[in-house]
Amino acid sequence: MCVIRVYPWLVPGLIAMFEIETHRLTRKFGELVAVRDLELCTPEGTPFGFLGPNGSGKSTTVKLLTGILPPSVSFDPQPEGWGQ
Repeated sequence: MCVIRVYPWLVPGLIAMFEIETHRLTRKFGELVAVRDLELCTPEGTPFGFLGPNGSGKSTTVKLLTGILPPSVSFDPQPEGWGQ
């Protein structure tokens, strides 16, 4: 679940929109799980990047976000009990 935080550049009273939002994003290659249950929310106009060691799933995540790779597992976006 994405939590909206207050940022100084947002006008008070406006609802922040997320440019990128994922819930439980997963990609497997055979038995190898490259990305597991990724929760990512970036507000509009916010720069971000991925840092991590080789083999940690950075490139796979970018390919998932751009549609080059499909996710391996499809989940109901709001399963029972989610966010409670």
